[in-house]
Amino acid sequence: MSNDLEDFDSLLETNFDAKQFGNDLLKVTNNINTTTLDLNTSLKKLKYDLHEIDSRIDQLVNNKPSEIIDLMYRNENVNFTIVDELKPSLEYLNMSYDRLKTQVLDPYERARKVQLALSKVYQTSFLLRGALVYIHLSNKISTTSNVAQLNIPTAVNLASLHYQLQITLNENENLKSLQKVKLLDQNIITPNKRELVTFLSLQVSKECLNSIKIKTNKETISQLVRSLFLLSPQEFVATINKIILSNVTTSSQILSRTINSIRGFSETFKEVVEKSYNIYILETILRNIKIDNTTTAAKPTATNKSHLGHLLSEYTLMGNTKSGSGTPRDLFWNKVASSFRKDFEISVNRGGPVGKSLLKNKDFIIDTIRQHMGKSCDNSDYQSYLNLMLNSVSIIAK
Repeated sequence: MSNDLEDFDSLLETNFDAKQFGNDLLKVTNNINTTTLDLNTSLKKLKYDLHEIDSRIDQLVNNKPSEIIDLMYRNENVNFTIVDELKPSLEYLNMSYDRLKTQVLDPYERARKVQLALSKVYQTSFLLRGALVYIHLSNKISTTSNVAQLNIPTAVNLASLHYQLQITLNENENLKSLQKVKLLDQNIITPNKRELVTFLSLQVSKECLNSIKIKTNKETISQLVRSLFLLSPQEFVATINKIILSNVTTSSQILSRTINSIRGFSETFKEVVEKSYNIYILETILRNIKIDNTTTAAKPTATNKSHLGHLLSEYTLMGNTKSGSGTPRDLFWNKVASSFRKDFEISVNRGGPVGKSLLKNKDFIIDTIRQHMGKSCDNSDYQSYLNLMLNSVSIIAK
């Protein structure tokens, strides 16, 4: 029977396209060089093929009726067999799906909708709670600022309120989108914080640049420094750097003046060492201010979630110093030694009475540095700074 259909294989293909077939037929039955489209020839061919198919079907039915009937019955039996065997399984599958839908899928969908609604309620509740806390803290900041004159205890209290406010914002960043929060931040929080940072920075500088205060007011300095760090880690580092560089400037100037009168070098260097000791006290204060990972400027790592440090390490980690490992004394002695070495070598190389005096008193200069440097701190970790100062006058040891 398959041989009877060989002439019509293209019509039986699964990807048969009637439009494409018709287009190909028109191309075959027409001359591409003419502008007239001949449809009659194509229609005649199609009618001929249809007639031929009908004839072959009639011939096939007449010649092999029993085979066709047998094939029809066989297909019908197969269909009945398939349906009869699959029907129980299909019915069981439908029952199982209905039970799954009733007992699992439908309750899950309802639970999912309820969970989504509860999530929205929770988010709204959390946002409102955060807004209430923010408004409460803002009111306390406003009241404290208006009632009390800005002094150290008031500033420390305000810094604590600002820090709590920042924690509230960090826990719920969506608060920043609320109009009420924006207005409070613009009218109260930001102006007060700016004024507070300026006040704390100035007070820290006043306390630390006074030799008597830095030794007697350690607790006050500790409160001021911690409050400044909580408000602005960047301003904290900048203020510490200003204090150190102010001492560097004074020390470099008085050391430079002694080059022309080296007899006074001992008293002058003793004064420089005293300034270094004050910075050592400042380092001690910073080291004693403990902070956890909720207040550190550096993000805690995944392997160190319980990070606990101190302000000295924070100062060092923030890396705003350009010399040494970044501690306050590193910055101080690197700057002082560099400045003194430059002026000292210029005077020696220039010669004259000043240069000759420096060469003549080289033992006095080196002994003075060795004698006084041990008084720059209360422990023995000054050796690297001693070497820096000895290197700054190394030109006279050649």
